[in-house]
Amino acid sequence: MLKSCSKAFGLLFIVFLPTPALAQPDTGTQLVILVRHAEKGCKADDPPLSRRGQVRAEALQKALEHTGVKRIVTTELNRTRATAQPLAQKKGLEPVIVKKQGDSNHVKKVVEAVISSRPATVLVVGHSDSVPQIIDELKGPKLPDLPETLYSALYLLIVGASKP
Repeated sequence: MLKSCSKAFGLLFIVFLPTPALAQPDTGTQLVILVRHAEKGCKADDPPLSRRGQVRAEALQKALEHTGVKRIVTTELNRTRATAQPLAQKKGLEPVIVKKQGDSNHVKKVVEAVISSRPATVLVVGHSDSVPQIIDELKGPKLPDLPETLYSALYLLIVGASKP
């Protein structure tokens, strides 16, 4: 499993391991981990994860199981909930579901869910269009929408620092 974990989130081990000290309660900062949902299966209105997506979700759980994630935020769609499910189960967390479909305030509601859990570390599982918007709303760098074929990107944002 370690092999697929390192393939699924290869940069994670380089970037993530030194960062927990940056987001500690006494510093007033918060670590926000953002990922796009894993690979989706068949073309449908609300498709489940493909087998490859299931492997990626398990790899995400392995990669983040020893982090201080205390809250998980997803949409109501199968693919985001299934991507977060292995980590949520391992940590005994009930994900916060923020409705995406038909909600023009989706990004703002996700940001509210993140900020309301400060200083706890939060995992946000979003979509190719929402992850960059959430990062922007949290005052992070401006990013373009993620390519439709990109599932392995993991973003770390320290919120509450002088510059995220």
